Amino acid sequence: MTMLEHSVSFTDQLELLSGLPDSTAFLDTVIHELDEDNQPVVAWIRKYLECLKDMDAESKSFWKKAIMVYLPAEYMSSVKQIANLKRLKKSLAMKNRGFSFNLDVAKEAAKAVRIEDMHSFVNLKRLRNYTIAECPFHSDKRPSFYIYPENRYHCFQCAADGDGIDFYQKINGLDFVSAVKALGGANV
Repeated sequence: MTMLEHSVSFTDQLELLSGLPDSTAFLDTVIHELDEDNQPVVAWIRKYLECLKDMDAESKSFWKKAIMVYLPAEYMSSVKQIANLKRLKKSLAMKNRGFSFNLDVAKEAAKAVRIEDMHSFVNLKRLRNYTIAECPFHSDKRPSFYIYPENRYHCFQCAADGDGIDFYQKINGLDFVSAVKALGGANV
């Protein structure tokens, strides 16, 4: 289990790393290793996108979305880990400099974090302009949890509903300010 898995909150990860010498170098090393592991998939994506350059805009849009369905789960997980590590590194640098954000600024940064990147969903599938998965808040027999492009979610079985910050609060048992701190990387 890696440090980025949801057993340790973002705030706790930040506290742990801030007490360690060379924690920024450690994060740089991990990010670099994950990036290197992703290079074969990145090369395939670039080659695939090169084939799309002469297509019309509608066809390009369709095929770019279609590629997301076929990307390996390990790659998608790695991309999420890299994003979380970069956010953690940025927050650590700010904390070390005594920098703090306005809550409104941190809230906007928190809203930009995609719900899909906050949790390891079961049976995550992209359909048209939304994503479905099994709901993390109850036992699902089939996917009833919908994530919309506006970064909002709704479960049609248990009626859980909200935006990315609400989701992070519920999934991690946090209050609003703690969720915004964790997602927005702020020392509010």
